[in-house]
Amino acid sequence: MCLLHEKDKNGNLKYDTSTHLIGGRKAIYRAYTNEMKRIEKKKLTNEQIKNLVKKMISEIESQSEYPELAGVMLYFLKRRLKQ
Repeated sequence: MCLLHEKDKNGNLKYDTSTHLIGGRKAIYRAYTNEMKRIEKKKLTNEQIKNLVKKMISEIESQSEYPELAGVMLYFLKRRLKQ
């Protein structure tokens, strides 16, 4: 079995994890950009935005089990803090 795909007993491609991962990352990025647009519409100060982003990071990191692809969301949020 390869890490990027799984084949059935006949050798046909059964599941392509690379496509799933790329699609998941795109979905997380869309969710991130939509959330940032929603926050920016509120006309908050940079400090208020940073506090909201810190709160979002804290909420993800405090969970006993991370949601799928949480690392991708954390990457975008932490990158936003550096801006």
